[in-house]
Amino acid sequence: MPNLESLPMEDIGPSHTKESEAEYHELSNDSIGDAEEGVAEGGNPELLPRTQPRWLEGRFDWLWCLLPFFLTAALGKSRRKQAKVTSTTYMNGIRGLACVVVFSAHVTGHYYKAFGNPWGAYPPELNHGILQLPVLRTMLAGKSMVCVFFVLSGFILSYSPLRTIVSAAKSPESTNDLTVKLCSGLLRRGIRLFLPMVVLAAITCVLTWYYPSFNPGGWREFSPTFPIHMWNFYQITITVMNPYYWEVYIPMSFDHCWTLGTEYRGSLVIFMLCLAVSELSTRMRKLLFIASAIWAMYWGRWDMSCFIEGMFLAELRYCPLSEDFEYLIPRSRRATMPTDGLQACPTSDDLHPSRGRRQIKTALASVLLLFSVLVLGWPASGHQQIEPFNTINKLTPLMYRVTNDTTVCFWGSIGGFLFLVACENLPWIQWLLSTPPVLYLGDISFSFYLLHWLTYLWPGVEMMNFFYYKLQWSKDSSFYLMYFVVFILIIISSDYYWRLVDEPSVKLGRFLFEKIRARKDKG
Repeated sequence: MPNLESLPMEDIGPSHTKESEAEYHELSNDSIGDAEEGVAEGGNPELLPRTQPRWLEGRFDWLWCLLPFFLTAALGKSRRKQAKVTSTTYMNGIRGLACVVVFSAHVTGHYYKAFGNPWGAYPPELNHGILQLPVLRTMLAGKSMVCVFFVLSGFILSYSPLRTIVSAAKSPESTNDLTVKLCSGLLRRGIRLFLPMVVLAAITCVLTWYYPSFNPGGWREFSPTFPIHMWNFYQITITVMNPYYWEVYIPMSFDHCWTLGTEYRGSLVIFMLCLAVSELSTRMRKLLFIASAIWAMYWGRWDMSCFIEGMFLAELRYCPLSEDFEYLIPRSRRATMPTDGLQACPTSDDLHPSRGRRQIKTALASVLLLFSVLVLGWPASGHQQIEPFNTINKLTPLMYRVTNDTTVCFWGSIGGFLFLVACENLPWIQWLLSTPPVLYLGDISFSFYLLHWLTYLWPGVEMMNFFYYKLQWSKDSSFYLMYFVVFILIIISSDYYWRLVDEPSVKLGRFLFEKIRARKDKG
């Protein structure tokens, strides 16, 4: 689904002033592997027998870029490296795993409708799957992952502007930096979100025309000629980009891209709020974020509430709640606390020192994690009088009980926020989400999200039909093999899409902003 800006990768502190971007470090073009082997054997690598003429050395190294990054990285042939692990890197891992959950939810729900029911629902013979159990069913909670995406976007997009706002009290020049960041974010956000979607729409347009069996929208019969077919796709695609249409719009044939329109409108809300709170104290900023999130939820805008929740978490990164209770600190201790930079915010260690504080914090965060995962796995088909969802449903506001979807979105917005709060306080979770394979999924997550719908509905359906009807395999065996093959196809295609479409879109947005940006005369 959505979001999907690069995560901020810098550590928090007054010495880190560079605007956040995922950085990749270039390696030398020379192949150092052979040289190291020669030295290990006691020989000079320059004196070893050559296996190819000197003029051929390095001439074909560029061919390695034709392979997916995960292969070239494993073989030591890639010139790019993953960004260094920092305190916010794990959020990239969350995004990657959330995309896998969305894919699993879509492909599983396409063939096994019963997974939308809670474990033990009627009829019992169809509702005793292990992934229907509470907590475990979150592995198929695609709709709730949308809420997680939105909370992440709120954090990511406001992270750098809020850092500038916090620093403004110490440096008046930061006010100009805030203007530049908000202007850059506003102008580049649409390119970053919609250009990759336009490429996907073009690919889908061609496939739906030349492959009649691939008709996910069910409307191809209304396109008697290819020009009319392209015009229909243009109308479908351009509507997603309409920032003035606040209802959910589902673009036929790439239905999952409805989230991109919401992402863009949520981005506008985030930048507006950053400007609104730029002159407020940290305490008033927090109050405004909380009030705005509750107000959005009150009017049924659970999506905007998710974005604002992410902003609130970003604010806590720079000035935790402990700052609001600094009056509880004895004056003798307050005088010894640092007074410069972001480190001036007192920590909860200063406010509530105790021997078992870390254990209590970990226990509370673990409870939050368990509860958040429980509600994130809210059954798509409703609670159906099954516990614990039946009891939790009594806490749901009446306006969010109208349909199963609204109930899922309500608890998804609550669960997404609590999940990130728990992860912020559980180092072992952050470590797990910062491992290289998970971070790689985060890097290709936007491309993965865009391509998964097309891949499982076209080659996925064809494979399933072949295994099940042609080879007469069982439905489960056909599904498992199809799922594995389609997942590999999505990983490989997403890698190319990431490098050929996603990254150039980010660079294009930055290039255009620098070209149209007004240059102020110095002096």
